Amino acid sequence: MVSKLNDSDASTLISLLKDCVEKKFVMPQGGEHNKGFSVKSRTTDDEFRIEMYRGKIDFDKHSIIAMTVPGKVTLFRLCVHYHPHRNPDGTVIKGAHLHLYSEEFGSHLAIPVDISSPNFIDDTIMVLDKFNVIDKPKLIDGMMP
Repeated sequence: MVSKLNDSDASTLISLLKDCVEKKFVMPQGGEHNKGFSVKSRTTDDEFRIEMYRGKIDFDKHSIIAMTVPGKVTLFRLCVHYHPHRNPDGTVIKGAHLHLYSEEFGSHLAIPVDISSPNFIDDTIMVLDKFNVIDKPKLIDGMMP
């Protein structure tokens, strides 16, 4: 089981073209943790997991994680409406931010992301695009009746 990657391997995994296993996915409801779906590489045997969280009180608060399977190495994690994030070098990011995997810092290093009006489905599509997921599931808002 892989628990740490070097930067080159992480970049290679991110750059792989991927397809979602599920054809549709109901987004998390308020307070729901670790709901997700599987993603597979088009050209290798590599598998990944996309997991999400939606805030229980602030429904605009959400996170979307792209990780390896096995090993659960977080390659990307988007955080929206979270507390400010402090990077390993001490810099503080206020607002939406994207954690990027690095061999030195794991997933503790983040960069600011411009999300002026959070939309859980749009943010999920953005992460899937950055993670090179070509065949995406139909995303259904879990908060809609």
